[in-house]
Amino acid sequence: MRLLKLHSDCFEDWSECINEKKLNPTLLNEITDMHTQLETQQSKITEEIATLFSLYFSLTTQRNNDNMAFLTVLSSIFLPLTFIVGLYGMNFKYMPELEWHYGYYMVISCMVVITLGIIIWFKKRKIF
Repeated sequence: MRLLKLHSDCFEDWSECINEKKLNPTLLNEITDMHTQLETQQSKITEEIATLFSLYFSLTTQRNNDNMAFLTVLSSIFLPLTFIVGLYGMNFKYMPELEWHYGYYMVISCMVVITLGIIIWFKKRKIF
């Protein structure tokens, strides 16, 4: 772009020179017209590049938002499960569920129900 601006200044100087010496300006007019076309094409290309950059950044942002939504869903599913596992990992002496014959199966089934409940809730809200 800077180079095209420098050339336009040169063309103005040449046209003054041609007018002073009363020479035929047809060649200079053709060159000036071609130069104007180049400037127009250059400005169009610059606008298209700016549009492409904007589109690229929009797509990148959308992809990042999708990734963050997926990670949010995963953390929402595993947060209650981590709490339950942490609670039962504390090894309290008097936890009635530890003495039950089906206590292990009860905790696992509660974890499955919680996980399915969260997934269904996300599906109804169209998040997942």
